[in-house]
Amino acid sequence: MLKELGESGYEPNAITYTTVMKCCFKFKQYDEGLEIMSEMKSKGSAFDSFACGTDVAALVKTGRIEEANACMEQTTRNGVGTRFIVL
Repeated sequence: MLKELGESGYEPNAITYTTVMKCCFKFKQYDEGLEIMSEMKSKGSAFDSFACGTDVAALVKTGRIEEANACMEQTTRNGVGTRFIVL
């Protein structure tokens, strides 16, 4: 879906990425969702508390607690509050 958006000239934003990640995680496609999260970060899209919460929830559900903690710490260092993250 994101590839098709890019081909049509639309550049995904944080909301688009987060929505697609949530869909992946809902259908237990955790690796695909986490790849989207990596793409989002690499393209410099804003990684807000909603994106972080989505990412952290998937990491926790897959037992990747250290990665979840690292994500929260990095997000906090980048000046994004994580107090509103709901797991």
